[in-house]
Amino acid sequence: MNGNQETCEITVGGQLHVGEFPRAPVRFKLQRALQDALGFTDWDRKEMTNRGPDDDPIVPSGEGDEYAVPMIYFAAVGICWPEPIQPTFRQCKHDPITFGEVVFEHFLEKHGDRPKVVQELQDEGRRLLAEMVARVTSKIAAAMREEAGNSGAQEETSTTG
Repeated sequence: MNGNQETCEITVGGQLHVGEFPRAPVRFKLQRALQDALGFTDWDRKEMTNRGPDDDPIVPSGEGDEYAVPMIYFAAVGICWPEPIQPTFRQCKHDPITFGEVVFEHFLEKHGDRPKVVQELQDEGRRLLAEMVARVTSKIAAAMREEAGNSGAQEETSTTG
């Protein structure tokens, strides 16, 4: 494991594994894919940025893709998994749905067609994706707060010399 990466725990088939969260761009790629699969449009995403903490949640205005949602959760597990799953996310051209299919097939071969394992994969993927996005957004928010404290007030400008 790379020392700069954040580790995560993944439980599948009753076994605990220690994996790594991906870098921030991959986290946001998964988040965007999930938003698309749930039916969120660009307009919806714009509305999300304008809502306050006490506002009602935004309801997707587009049509969701029931097939894509679990595949994205499976991809989240596969991306965090301690051993590479072949073909890799990169080899799948960074397509979360395609990679999710690969991960699903990998675990079907490893654990058999057991509904419990499929449900575990979905639950773990949902949890991992939420955690990885929350962690990176909190880091970004902390960095923005720190940077805001480092900028001094602008000196007065004079036109008289």
